[in-house]
Amino acid sequence: MLIRRSARTILLILVTVSGVETVTGRPGRWSSSIQQIDCRLKKKDEQNDLIQSRITSKVQSSTPILTMGKCTTTVIVLSLLLLIISTNGRELRWKRSTNNQVDIAPLTNNDAQTKSIVGGLDDTIIDRFLVNGQSLGFIYWNTKLGRNTSINIEFGDEKKLVDYWIRGSPLKMITHGFIRSANDVEVTSIKSSYIDTGSYNVITFDWSHVSKNIIYPIPAYLTSHIGHLVAEFLKKCVEYKLISFREIHLIGHSFGAHIFAAAGDALDGKIGRITGMDPAAYGFEFLVVQPKHLNSTDAQFVDVIHSSAGTFGYVEPIGHVDFYPNGGITPQPGCMEAFLPVDFLSLVLCSHVRAPQYFVDSIYKSTSFKAVQCSSAEEYTNGLCTNNPTNFMGEDANPNTTGVFYLKAFTNAPAIGAANFLLNYVN
Repeated sequence: MLIRRSARTILLILVTVSGVETVTGRPGRWSSSIQQIDCRLKKKDEQNDLIQSRITSKVQSSTPILTMGKCTTTVIVLSLLLLIISTNGRELRWKRSTNNQVDIAPLTNNDAQTKSIVGGLDDTIIDRFLVNGQSLGFIYWNTKLGRNTSINIEFGDEKKLVDYWIRGSPLKMITHGFIRSANDVEVTSIKSSYIDTGSYNVITFDWSHVSKNIIYPIPAYLTSHIGHLVAEFLKKCVEYKLISFREIHLIGHSFGAHIFAAAGDALDGKIGRITGMDPAAYGFEFLVVQPKHLNSTDAQFVDVIHSSAGTFGYVEPIGHVDFYPNGGITPQPGCMEAFLPVDFLSLVLCSHVRAPQYFVDSIYKSTSFKAVQCSSAEEYTNGLCTNNPTNFMGEDANPNTTGVFYLKAFTNAPAIGAANFLLNYVN
């Protein structure tokens, strides 16, 4: 059997968009978008199908089938399979069982067959999600080059930056989360805001070679390895005297927050600042597959924005400063109006993306998100923290005033839901 009898937790999260027909028979919100990409989904990455089939073929539960608008083809739009075994804190590994099938088991000291999370899969599949420096993208921007001109920097060729670097200006490195890329709005909007407002060196970091593998535990597990490669890249930048560690600010959304945590940890916490924008919870806080997550030891200053705590985002405070706008939970303002009552998934995704959107606003509008230190959302709501210390969420967060902070926040940024995630994934 794929899952041992000792397994206590199997979480199957099926992510679908509201393009399904409603009970009234009317097309859903994005049925036209679904029709456009229906046939393209069939051709998307056969290796992904092979990986998923190896893991899901023996799970004895049926997958709901949804009909899309006028489409005759049934499409499972996007599935997040989080398959974790509770092992009392012991680390998990994939391994090959005696009958040559993939199995999951706790790592034991005398288990000679146990390999890394990718070690038990066929060699033809391994290349799909193994990561090395050459599979990562480091795209350099600066104020002089402008919004639309970038320089691709290959891993190992960091010296190329010498020709373009703005001396004396800090580095802002930004990255994305699960199933996303550096071309998505969570990254591009932050990049553009820095280009528009000051003299910065900016690197957008793309790890979509791994992130677009929809078998959730695989990219979750590999965040630590990717982070160590980022650390090697940054060490080279320092060695070429482009910048010092304390002038580096890493800004990561969702999984990206944990990647930069691993980078900071590999550099012994020398990085000046890490901002975690709604760090992912599943695989890191709940149903842990990767024990290395963002925490206050990863940089000189770690600030965290929680915008979907308890659904997709981390619940517990893990930085020097943790901000909980609107309680830090789903739904964030503007999301409920856009997606309820029929699209709960988009409601959560919209809230998850609010963290980077708030961060963008904080760059354009300095000190716009004033927060107050408070023990709980309930105390904040009841007005019991009015006279407590304050801090500013986002770019202007003050490292000298630490703790947990609450605030009311709003953004005019568009509500981003499942259709956006799906279209960008397919493209």
